[in-house]
Amino acid sequence: DYGLSDVSTVRLNDFSLRYMTPIVNQQMITIKQAKEIPQVKLNQLQQTQFMQLPDNNINSKTQLWLSQQLQQGSNNKQILDSLLKRFNEQEYYYTLKPPKLGNNQIDDFLFTNMKGFCVHYASSYIYVARSLGIPARMVTGYFGGELNEQNNYMTVRQYDAHAWAEIWYNGKWLRVDPTAYIASERVDIEVSPTPSDKQLNLSSLLSLDIFGLAVNKLNTVWGTWFVGFDSKKQLDFFQQLSQKYKWANSFYIIFLLLFTAVIVIVLFIFKPWKRSSFSKEDKYYLKLQKHYKRVGINKVSGETVTDYCHKVALSNSNAATNLNQFASIYNRIKYQNNLSQQQRHIALQELVTVLKNIYKNK
Repeated sequence: DYGLSDVSTVRLNDFSLRYMTPIVNQQMITIKQAKEIPQVKLNQLQQTQFMQLPDNNINSKTQLWLSQQLQQGSNNKQILDSLLKRFNEQEYYYTLKPPKLGNNQIDDFLFTNMKGFCVHYASSYIYVARSLGIPARMVTGYFGGELNEQNNYMTVRQYDAHAWAEIWYNGKWLRVDPTAYIASERVDIEVSPTPSDKQLNLSSLLSLDIFGLAVNKLNTVWGTWFVGFDSKKQLDFFQQLSQKYKWANSFYIIFLLLFTAVIVIVLFIFKPWKRSSFSKEDKYYLKLQKHYKRVGINKVSGETVTDYCHKVALSNSNAATNLNQFASIYNRIKYQNNLSQQQRHIALQELVTVLKNIYKNK
């Protein structure tokens, strides 16, 4: 159920919200979560749309793989599950810098490059589904975000953008996220170190987490107290304030609000106890990179922690065992979701010990 006051906002039959005009300013929309979504049916136009394949549909390797699966007696759902299993068990990588694809893009991704980001995995899954006669569509949105528990709001940034798939199965849309099946050790997300004091300039200052948090906080306050108020609510607020404090008029109220906003910004910028934007395991990884950078070994773009440690081990056999241990412990801390706080603490201590041993074995 959507509580919409803006006539330029429309709800489509897939329960998504759309604006009739481009959004150029911050907008606030009040929504309520629906407990049950009414069952819908695909009309003929939608079936045609969600079954459409490229006009130059060749991708002979993919079609051959599908034929082999069907000849082995697999049904449509089993073939789709087999594709997800293939993503999980074979050498498929998640990277934001994939190699270029040729004319047969599905073939190139599934059988040659095997590297890509969420759109590559979702589109390949959708192609296979449609080839099997199953209506399928790609869904784009945001996955994750940073929860501010103190002020009870969530910050969602552009790097939280994600794409996944939905297939029409048993009379309803079934959500499937093919990217989630990639093994954690084959996920390559490059970590950029914080700029050193010598490199600190205006652009790097703007990227610091402490500044970003202050801007987000101010943005939230502004959206809650001003953008979220229509003209009637704003008028009622000022009238109540004027009645309670006879001395208060518009000039003093505006001056007080601006002064308070400046104080809040200053406090948030200079808070010394603000946490760092990097986790402890990432800090240790950056220290390892800095250590070997002195001898000319640099991390290249697209290189995972495991690949980087293996490369360093080839040039420093004395530390090979410790380097392999570092990569193993790092991946366990970073990607094993079921670690308890105590297990994570113990693993971080192990990581520190291994890092010290690496320093000794120069």
